[in-house]
Amino acid sequence: MNKSQAYKIIKQISAAYPTFDPTPERLELWTKKLSGIEYETAAGRLDKYINNNRFAPTVADILSCPDKPKKASDDTASPAEIIYGARYYYGEDMN
Repeated sequence: MNKSQAYKIIKQISAAYPTFDPTPERLELWTKKLSGIEYETAAGRLDKYINNNRFAPTVADILSCPDKPKKASDDTASPAEIIYGARYYYGEDMN
């Protein structure tokens, strides 16, 4: 991702979360960290994040957000996954 694309991501965060303050230091950090990820991937992750969270994301929320939920086997599934299914963890939109 280039600098202008990173600014687009930050601008979307600011629009969705009015309390997010894009200070010069924050802009520098976000552009540096987002440079290692494709714009389309980050934009998709941010879109999913905005749909499911009421507080602004951290850099780690965008970098480490799974693109697709992992399917747990019956042997490794948590009780919540077994009882409520993956929607409990990943929201209604699991496509």
